[in-house]
Amino acid sequence: MSSHIDSVAIAIADLDSRQVLPRIWQLDHTVWKSDPSEIVDRLGWLTVAGEMRGRAAELRAFADEVKGDGYKLVVLLGMGGSSLGALALQCMFGSEDRYPELLVLDTTIPDTIAEASGTIACTNTLFIVASKSGTTIEPNMLYRHFRAEVERELGAADAGRHFAAICDSGTALESLAEEQGFRRVFTNPAEIGGRYSVQSLFGLVPAALMGIDIAVLLDRVVAMGAACAPTIPTQDNPAAWLGAVIGANAVAGRDKLTIVSTPSLDGFGLWVEQLLAESTGKDGRGIVPVAGEPSLDVDAIGDDRLFIYERLNGDDTADTDAYIDRVESAGIPSVRLMLEDRYDIGGEFLRWQFATAVAGSLLGIHPFDQPDVQSAKDNTERLLAEYQATGIAPSLDIIGSLSALINEACDGDYIAITAFAKPTVELESAIDFLRDKITATCGVATTFAYGPRYLHSTGQLHKGGAANGLFLQLTQLDGADVTIPSAAFTFGTLAAAQARGDLDALAALGRLVARINLQRDAAQTIHELANSLG
Repeated sequence: MSSHIDSVAIAIADLDSRQVLPRIWQLDHTVWKSDPSEIVDRLGWLTVAGEMRGRAAELRAFADEVKGDGYKLVVLLGMGGSSLGALALQCMFGSEDRYPELLVLDTTIPDTIAEASGTIACTNTLFIVASKSGTTIEPNMLYRHFRAEVERELGAADAGRHFAAICDSGTALESLAEEQGFRRVFTNPAEIGGRYSVQSLFGLVPAALMGIDIAVLLDRVVAMGAACAPTIPTQDNPAAWLGAVIGANAVAGRDKLTIVSTPSLDGFGLWVEQLLAESTGKDGRGIVPVAGEPSLDVDAIGDDRLFIYERLNGDDTADTDAYIDRVESAGIPSVRLMLEDRYDIGGEFLRWQFATAVAGSLLGIHPFDQPDVQSAKDNTERLLAEYQATGIAPSLDIIGSLSALINEACDGDYIAITAFAKPTVELESAIDFLRDKITATCGVATTFAYGPRYLHSTGQLHKGGAANGLFLQLTQLDGADVTIPSAAFTFGTLAAAQARGDLDALAALGRLVARINLQRDAAQTIHELANSLG
């Protein structure tokens, strides 16, 4: 433990000697790289909360208008940074009385889309298309699908009022929304990347529609910003200190940052996962966020771990408190972050963003770009083009095995499980069982994420980070397909191209990969897979 404390102290001294905190507030790109590209125009998250406080009444009025018009459901069509902040807020807050429920639809899985289509009543549903660039394939294809559904049910003349958009100014999505009569177009400040955008319109519009008091939420963001002012030494600065802890541990080999939370904060881990993985996983290094991990026997936890515990006062904390007590008693480094109420999550968003930027400086990486996600996108486009030329859908053949991955796993590795399948409680329970069995068997950390969501999140880390990941892809795409209006492919073909494209990109980098096709009872298949480990 003393070496952990010493490494953090050294990191803090380094940050102070380089004046990193005031330089970040001065928007000095040389904190990270000599080239200002995608840095000087990506630091708007530092101060956007102050600007957004001036729009709180406008957003509340829009929410009251939507509620007053009888909308019962808001469906957010987004991906990655455009949706994960809203998803985290939905998990933590839910909707206030008489405000619409929020459904975040960030998928191309036909079963999931078909299920949503079968339960959505277009008459009282508002769809939000969220995309910073306006060119992201998933929300664009989802928009085509649901626009056709609304027009079929309500007619083309009235369809536009059931849609809103959140995007940057001057994008194709802004033009589309204006041409097709959207109820509202929200143009976001451009100097913010997707994963740093939760305290901007990408997070605040859905939050307001759920009835969350966004003025209070923003006040907590502003308060955290004040606590992290450039004049405050790193040791006393809540975000910079956290960044020093994260960065110092990663440099020392404790690069598996395990996020534990009390029940009401479960959704927060998904947001942190993207922030850390996509920001730090590049140049052959990075931090592996481990979210949603089942509680483990501490004897199975390797010495490559750092635990951070987000604890909400008033939650049922007994189990998580006891687990972190055991972790700390085993000498595993950990940090406890306490929230007095749910609205403190506003401050946590900024704390983690700032901490990630500080950790990036210690790691010597650029925390605002995502250079390695393009390979999987390029593969997807290539496979879709081949399908259009030949009519032959991308194949998803079985590749390797879980036992082969485990046999190759070494200390310091992690096994990433990804699933192109419809989320269910049963599947996720089975995944927890599998993750526990893997760690008990070979002692490495595990992660889990749904495709295609993870392509915009941990996918950057998988390809650009250290070569210490082994990848198990689970697919279940043999159900009924869903067509996409005016597209030459279906959602099933798109999802298959994304799954195949990602594994091809990983294999091309020399990563160890395996693919298993799930049977219709996915949970049973996963349980059998776990039990095969002994």
